[in-house]
Amino acid sequence: MATQIFDSKHPILLDPQAHAESDAEPLARQYRGSAFRGFFYAMLFNVFLFLIGAGLWELWRVVRWP
Repeated sequence: MATQIFDSKHPILLDPQAHAESDAEPLARQYRGSAFRGFFYAMLFNVFLFLIGAGLWELWRVVRWP
């Protein structure tokens, strides 16, 4: 995560449209998934890494076979 620290000497200019939109309706339309979806993608990535590792292990065994 990125953290920005603004000194008191630096002005912060915001878009005027950001002040105008105080409605919660646009936030309801921006559904991006849930924790389960993120967990699913993480587990899918772990399975992918495991398969790559197992394939490299088998390749190593075949190459090193006397």
